[in-house]
Amino acid sequence: MTKTLISFIGKGSKLNNQNCSNNNSTDFSNKTGYRKTRYTLNGQESDEVTFICKALYDFLKPEKILIIGTTGSSWSEVLSNFLSGEKLSDQSDLYHRLKMREDSNTDDSRENVSRDVNEISRFISKELNIEFICRIYDENSENELFTTIIENICRGDTITLDVTHGFRFTPMCALMAIQYLAYIKNVEIEKIYYGWLENNKAVKPVKDLSWMLSLNKWITAFSQYNRTNDISIFSQLIGNQETENTINDASFYEKLTYASNSIDKLKELDVDRIFDSEDPVLRSFKEPFSEKLAYINEKNTSRAIFMLSQQYLEARDYMHAVIYLHETFMVRYSEIGTLKHDLRNINDIPDELYDEITNQLATICSILKEKQKDSSGKNKDRQADDAKKIIQTINDLANKTNKEKRKKYFDIYDKIAKYYMLYIFDKNYLFLELNSLRNGIVHGNPNEKIKSKFYKNDDTMYQKLKELSKKVNDSLFREQI
Repeated sequence: MTKTLISFIGKGSKLNNQNCSNNNSTDFSNKTGYRKTRYTLNGQESDEVTFICKALYDFLKPEKILIIGTTGSSWSEVLSNFLSGEKLSDQSDLYHRLKMREDSNTDDSRENVSRDVNEISRFISKELNIEFICRIYDENSENELFTTIIENICRGDTITLDVTHGFRFTPMCALMAIQYLAYIKNVEIEKIYYGWLENNKAVKPVKDLSWMLSLNKWITAFSQYNRTNDISIFSQLIGNQETENTINDASFYEKLTYASNSIDKLKELDVDRIFDSEDPVLRSFKEPFSEKLAYINEKNTSRAIFMLSQQYLEARDYMHAVIYLHETFMVRYSEIGTLKHDLRNINDIPDELYDEITNQLATICSILKEKQKDSSGKNKDRQADDAKKIIQTINDLANKTNKEKRKKYFDIYDKIAKYYMLYIFDKNYLFLELNSLRNGIVHGNPNEKIKSKFYKNDDTMYQKLKELSKKVNDSLFREQI
């Protein structure tokens, strides 16, 4: 991991007589360059320099420096700032060649300028005993600036970015480039600095613009959250280790399709405390973060799970959306007392509960049949047969060992949920095998049959689940059951 400073060099501005002490000519009318300045950063004060990169080198002691400019940049400033006295005299031919080109304001071939810039790189690398790289890009190609940056940064480098000099589009291109490097080459971005010359202080401050990195991380996190609904994306952006652990635990439960456990975990978060910060970037994300987690404030857990299913639906994660629609049903019937025992949360079903559970399941089946719109005798008979199968599954477990009972209770949930979705809402959901779907989600490998059913036609599935969600909402939260 190499500590790297990226800086840019431009043409500078026209200089007056007082600012041209580095040149013996008496004609200053067209001369350009940078004026002498002292900088301060974190309590440190630099020597007088004309190129801020030298001050930052003294402040930060990087192991590698990358300076990027064009054929018209003031490359002599790099040489004169990093080499002085005898060392600069040794390179007088190169220095005067650079100055003549800059002062005459004449265009030279890229080949000639690149040759001189490569010489600068070699001389200063040897003098400072670090990797010192100067590179040229075409000033008419912003894309070349981007590629020049990424081609000269190695995987795992730690970057500090100086955006003081260069064209006005340089900072934006540079920011995009280092964000690219962060994701593609695992580069760590530490700081963004800007030498604030536009003020009346004798010693110019180096402004820390690293809040832009924080802003980008939050924006990226929300973008990922909207696509995946994975709350763990925020874990390292907010708070202390306790907050991070809480968010990661909630994410873990959610991935295992244990929505109730996830919601209980998220309720432990103190959002006001987390976002009570002097950092304006952090404060600005309190409202959108709270909006995303609004579902955990619902009085009824079933309603919270339903809202979570809608977030997955909007993220086009149809498998999680369907699983949580089913769980909404089971939790809701537990809340209103129709089902006193939530089978999903009973790890070892006591024998004395079987008669009670069987009667409750029979009540659910009866309620579902009453809601069935299709009143044909044939369909009623099929409903009755399916209800009997569900109850028979419970009765059959009475003679099983506890281990066998534990293994089968998800199958009971599967049958009830499928029965509910099939007869109340949509017969097209006959294909659903909830155990297979749950296992596929948890292990990340749903079988091809399940995936093809959900993702064969994205827009159609989205609309179907929208309609299904409306029916679930109407049935469970608007009607008296």
